[in-house]
Order: sequence, then C-alpha cells, then structure tokens
Amino acid sequence: MNIENIIEKVKKDFVRQTQNKLDASVLCAVSGGPDSMFLASILSSFCEIVVASCDFQLRNESKSEIELIENWCEENNVRFLKIAFETEDYALANKISIQEGARKLRYNWFEKQRIELDLDFIATGHHQLDNVETVLWNIMRGTGIKGAGGIPAKREKIIRPILNISKKEIEYYLESKKIPFCIDKTNLISKYSRNAIRLKVLPLLDEIKEESTSNIVAFAQRCNESNAIIENQAKWYWDKYVKDENPFTVIDIEASFFINATFWYYLLKRFGVNTDQSKQFYQSKNNLIETATHSIQQHGGRIIIIDNLKKKRLLNGKVELIILANSTTPIGIWGQLEIQYKEDFRLSELMPNDFTLPISLEGQTLVIRNRQNGDRMNMFGNINRTTKLKKIFIDNHISNLEKNCTPIFEVNSKIVAVGDLKKSEITRIEEGKPCFVIRWIKAK
Repeated sequence: MNIENIIEKVKKDFVRQTQNKLDASVLCAVSGGPDSMFLASILSSFCEIVVASCDFQLRNESKSEIELIENWCEENNVRFLKIAFETEDYALANKISIQEGARKLRYNWFEKQRIELDLDFIATGHHQLDNVETVLWNIMRGTGIKGAGGIPAKREKIIRPILNISKKEIEYYLESKKIPFCIDKTNLISKYSRNAIRLKVLPLLDEIKEESTSNIVAFAQRCNESNAIIENQAKWYWDKYVKDENPFTVIDIEASFFINATFWYYLLKRFGVNTDQSKQFYQSKNNLIETATHSIQQHGGRIIIIDNLKKKRLLNGKVELIILANSTTPIGIWGQLEIQYKEDFRLSELMPNDFTLPISLEGQTLVIRNRQNGDRMNMFGNINRTTKLKKIFIDNHISNLEKNCTPIFEVNSKIVAVGDLKKSEITRIEEGKPCFVIRWIKAK
C-alpha cells in the first residue's frame, strides 16, 4: 500500500465519473470526518475544489469540527464555505425525520452553491465500507437488484470518487499525510441500524468468511451490471411497444414470454409503480393500479396509462358550443372541434374522427361531456331501439380508464357520437345533401 497508488485509484474513478474531465471543478462536501478529509485532500491535489461544510446544530462538537475544516482549508489555500441550519425546526415544519431533514438541507444547499459558483460536480466522501453497509441494509429491507447494487457512483451532478477506497487505505493516507480529522461519536453507538451493521455484522462476517467485505463489493458490482442490462432491455421494449394515444400511454403486450413481475417494475416504475404493485399487476390481468401520479390498467392485450391530473380534468370535463359553420373551438383536454358546412356531402370524405349533423341543428348547442350511468343512444342504422353505452364499450374492448375519458357528443339531450367509436342515427346524411361535418381533433 502506498500513497501514489491510492491517488491513482481515486483519479481513475474520478475521470470515469466526470466523463474524462480530470480538470473538472468540484464542490467537495466535507464534515470533518476521516472520509471527507481524505476526499478533500486527494481531490485538491489534482483538480479545483471548493470545500462546503454544514453545521446542523445537533451536537456540541459541530462548531469545533467546522473550525478544523476551515483551518485545513486556510493552510492548503482551498476556498471554504459554511452554513448553519436550524435542522430540528426544519424537520418539524416539514413533518420529516431529523436525518431526512439534514439530508435535504445539505444537498439543496450544495446544489445551490454549485450553480452559483459554476462548478461541474458535487463530490461526497462515501467509501467502500459505506457501500457494503448500504448493500446489506437494502437487502435486509427487501430490496431488488438495483438496491443490491449499493450506492451509485454518480447521480446527476453528484459524484463519489472514493467509493472503491477501503477504510484501511483512508487511514493509511491520513496518517502518512498527517491530516487532521474529527470522530463523530454517534457513529460508535451500535443502537443505530447502520452503525450496528458496521460495528457488529461486518466484523462477524469477516470472521466467518475472510474477504466477506470485498466479496460483497464484487456482488454489488455484478448487480449494477445486471441492472444496466435489464434497464436497457426495458428501454428496448418501451421503444418498440409503447405508443402515445393522447391522453393515454398505451403498451401493446407482445413478446410476453420474457415478462415477469420484475420486468413490469422496470417498465412501469417511471409512473410511480413500486415492486409490490408490479407483482400485483402481473398476477391480476385486469387489475387497476393507482399510484401517486398515474392510473394504470391492463386490458385486452394492452396496458393503458394516464396521468392522474389529466384523468381528473377529463372526468370533471364538460364543454358546450354553438353549432356554427366553419368554426374551430377548443374543447379542453379532449382537443378541439372543427365544424365545416358541406353543400354536397360525400361519405368517402369522412375521416374516422368525423361525424355529421343535419343543417337543421345550426345554432343548437353541442355538449361534450363524460359518460354517465344509464347513457343510451340510437345506433346508426337502428332508429327504433337504443343501446347502452356500456355495451358499446364492452363490444369494442374499451378499458375502464378509456371509457371514463372518452368524450360523449350530445345535442338536445341525445347522444350523437361516442368518441370515435360509434355514431347515432342522427348523424345519417344522404349522399349529395348539405350537412355539417364535425371533426374531432384529439389533443397532442
């Protein structure tokens, strides 16, 4: 073990994480502990850094720790930033734990400083043992393959260039360079879950099986590689089988021989689906899933997805307009309607989204609304009998999500069209006669 090898090891990961920018400028998050002091010292040897430290005012020692960092920065000609947070008040006001509050406060502040100073990245001092603890903790909580990969080396503008450095390498470097550091005594209390893993579980694992820690690191790396393969496969499937049919996202369920609950999770997690929901979805073919942001249903060989805000606007939607020749009217989230007067009607000119109305309805009110229980209409070609809209939706294999968002066109309390699915007898116009052509242009 020597200093040069340790520095080169950090440089190698730094270059990889910054995409070959050895001269990248970095905001270095430093708490005063051995790991972050090691990070600051090594990074300052080959790139521009600004050290940033937070006093969460939760421990009596925090002020002396900030002073230690500030003194080191002054001695090494490194720019230093500090801030004090009212962490307990913030956590209470936002109804979150103190730990979560401290995390949000520091990362929000780090990012603000990075932008203001025009720095490339934020570097944190997570090292190999932190990663091992994270892997074990995630497994204990029931994680999947992504969580088993541990701490990501890079996430957006946050990099972790010492993630592959062992605790022994850090201690050796600090001792050799005579670099001061602080010890947070709370890290030595085993009643905290993460501390218990570090202080009790990991020593026991190494006692049972030598090199357990390094084997866990290798396992996490394999999980990361496997996760990348599945992510790429999910992206391929998405590009091939997903269509935008506003307001829905629709997935055609083909190549289902390789789909399982885990794959559903990778495919649908962008819509807020968790692993339990993906399992439930896989097992129940017509199940409706509601996440915080989306509604998702599997129906008739397709997966139907809609943003909950769009769904709410559609369910509460109602538009009224006057039937006037050669007019275009917005109809909310459904899109818009074009009304054209045709002197000499030709059936061959109609598009799938078109329906016709007799000119006697000029000046009448056309209502666009959602379906209602008990809705019926006189089907095209059947003037003497009405049909329930429910049957129309079933016959056309329309999911609950789709039927609840399909516009119903109504004149004088009579339904004239159901989206682009069916038209009523009212829309029957003889060839060559004058009429209005109503064109529904769906929102994009």
